[in-house]
Amino acid sequence: ASTRFLSLLCVLVLCSLYRCDLVCKDGICDNDSDIPEQTELFFGKTFHYDSSLQKLQRDAHKDKDIYGAFLYPHPLPDCELVDLNEEILAQFFAEEIYSDSARDTLRSYICGQDTPPGSQPFAHRYGGLQFAKWAELGDGRALSWGNIRPNSYSSLSLTSPVWEFQVKGSGITPYSRDGDGRAVLRSSIREYLGSWAMFGLGVPTSLVGGIVRGATPTIRRDPFYDGNFITEHAAITLRLSPSWLRFGSFQILKKNGEEVAQRKLIAYTIDQFFPFLLNDGETTAELFQSKTSPRASEITTHMLNEIILRTARLIGQWKAHGFCHGVMNTDNMSILGLTIDYGPFGFMEKYNPEWVCNFSDDNKRYKFDTQESVGMWNVKQFADSLAPYVSIYQQVRALGDFFPAYKEAFVAAMSLKLGFNPEVVLPIDETIVESILELIVGADYHQFFRVLSSNMGSGKLPPRAITELLTPENAKLFESWWKFMDKRRELSGLTVREQRKIMLKHNPIYVLRNHIAEKAIKDAEEGNFETVRTLRRILRTPFTKDPDLSPEEQKFFSSPPSPDAEPIIVSCSS
Repeated sequence: ASTRFLSLLCVLVLCSLYRCDLVCKDGICDNDSDIPEQTELFFGKTFHYDSSLQKLQRDAHKDKDIYGAFLYPHPLPDCELVDLNEEILAQFFAEEIYSDSARDTLRSYICGQDTPPGSQPFAHRYGGLQFAKWAELGDGRALSWGNIRPNSYSSLSLTSPVWEFQVKGSGITPYSRDGDGRAVLRSSIREYLGSWAMFGLGVPTSLVGGIVRGATPTIRRDPFYDGNFITEHAAITLRLSPSWLRFGSFQILKKNGEEVAQRKLIAYTIDQFFPFLLNDGETTAELFQSKTSPRASEITTHMLNEIILRTARLIGQWKAHGFCHGVMNTDNMSILGLTIDYGPFGFMEKYNPEWVCNFSDDNKRYKFDTQESVGMWNVKQFADSLAPYVSIYQQVRALGDFFPAYKEAFVAAMSLKLGFNPEVVLPIDETIVESILELIVGADYHQFFRVLSSNMGSGKLPPRAITELLTPENAKLFESWWKFMDKRRELSGLTVREQRKIMLKHNPIYVLRNHIAEKAIKDAEEGNFETVRTLRRILRTPFTKDPDLSPEEQKFFSSPPSPDAEPIIVSCSS
């Protein structure tokens, strides 16, 4: 209670210094000012208010911050642009976004010096099970501006008709607890590049459209929780997602007995993200008038099943791409099956199923090989938050689909890495995948599959370029695996050349390894943003060799770290 009081006090102090219509009374925050009329366009676009969580908050709970609170950002002093991902921004705005004046205007919005016309900065309230322990949370340093429609020709419109724009690191909110509302440059760069790397790999993800920093280090952090504080650059990112709703958005309402708010959030979620579950003529307004509607229960159960399947498939893709999220708390799990909240993540280097990418994960809860089990546990907690609309019996039935969906997605993604014909799926494929993973323990995961792709053939013995990456014992066993590939290729109806072509399209040249991300961070801390920009360029098309890299750069960006290099350690500190 005291922590929340201090956060609210800080908000009120900020509101006395900056434009802020926030009203706080008895620990409740809300903005009871009129809905802003958008008379000026945001780079030619308007915010789509009717699809926003802001509208749900205003319509449903004007006297309580049940879904979140409205407030303005705290401007970041001495704020400069690190990078804009113009390829993302061009999916939403006209060509004017490329002009110097547009870049400077957008920089001022991200820095919090101004807010986009028509936006309604909003901090979302949610909870979560953090390392299996309940915590009441919320956007402690993020503010959502609102929803923007992608351009009609944009591929992003196929993912979602609207995307929610959000700034992270924008200052204290009612949910900051004991935090300062800021993000630091190192973690912001990691999210900027990490989300873009996943997008390039074809993994469902949120995105980051731009990043700014305070030119002078002012933020105190203890990166490894050992009492050794350092002063770092503050940073703000412009994040985009079809929705920032997460499992914890529902859990907090269920846990606090906020039944009306729970019902309205479920109805909102179905309307905005799962409208295909409704029959012609059905409306959630009618179906969710009370919690006893059998049809409302049926649709909510179908929604749960969709979320279970999307989550399972997402984790299957994570595992195939050697990605470890690192902090799979329920507040970091998207209801749309997207990768969100990039923190102490990592891409596998030497293959080790026991790998823990997060230094803060003392009990190895979120290690690489338990991600699907944790995902299953998380969707079970989410299912509980949908009661009474989903019964225990319905939960059990829906949860039964998780592991089959995960395995199918994982094997399908691995089969593409091995060059199998996606139209010819065989029961033995799972065994083939499991056996190759057993053989490459200790070998660099991404390097092995890229070398395998380049050297796939039909000879009796595998090329030395492949076997020298393995232990002597596993290299010998690999010979049998290699011979079996001839038979599997024959069953696929593919030539060696066709198989190799598939493999090269699914095994990246460029991977955001920790030592590469660290190079971008160190350069940016010194005011050199070129490494960030280079990585943004090459990670967009990670399967294709970039012609603009020098030979030295090509080697650095496509190679594992030196065997004698100190491992890069990342933690929850951000």
